[in-house]
Amino acid sequence: VRGSTRGDGVVGEDVTENIATIKDFEAKRKANKKMAAEGSIAEHLENMVNVGYPLIVARIDGLDAGGLRNAWDILRGRMPEPGACVIGTINNANPVLMAAATDEAVAAGFNAGNVIKAIAGNIKGGGGGKPTMAQAGGKDAAGIDAALDAARELLAK
Repeated sequence: VRGSTRGDGVVGEDVTENIATIKDFEAKRKANKKMAAEGSIAEHLENMVNVGYPLIVARIDGLDAGGLRNAWDILRGRMPEPGACVIGTINNANPVLMAAATDEAVAAGFNAGNVIKAIAGNIKGGGGGKPTMAQAGGKDAAGIDAALDAARELLAK
């Protein structure tokens, strides 16, 4: 918006350049988050267990809801066979949990909605979803590790 005044009749700075800078910063931030998630994927794959299907329970901080789904997409693509995951994250002091699974893992007994309902209390939150994907947000970030431990215990049965 070139030529706008600041209210005192003096032409202000070029806002268009500032908007472009902000958009560029946001794009770089998202790319960095994606790279960080992808970088930790190998570590999480090493910690995969078999409970009748491959299962990964992991904490990847700093992801928003889209980042959680992206992490699942990456994990699913690198699993040796169809499986499931439970991911916890703290983003801007807000805990979020997501459970996701392939149709094969659901057929083998995994239900993302039930998992999320069972563990969301640990973060003083709630949520739900479908058997293949569910998520919950909460108020107590300190409970994220307890929630993931509860998922491990629940799914090991």
